Amino acid sequence: MSERVVVTGGCGLIGRAVVEQLHRRGHAVTVVDNLSKPGGRVPAGATFERVDLRDAEAARRAFAGHQ
Repeated sequence: MSERVVVTGGCGLIGRAVVEQLHRRGHAVTVVDNLSKPGGRVPAGATFERVDLRDAEAARRAFAGHQ
């Protein structure tokens, strides 16, 4: 069964590995990341939202519809 999954920090080393595993298992993945670390990149096959989670309003908008 495919699920929609949101991964915060999904452009970092560990987050990207999690996203790739979820994607391989057929899940629809949305990555929420602020790209603050050098070398961060959006994993292939993921939807991307550039958001700093310290911004409460931006975080609410990013998570809207992912409940």
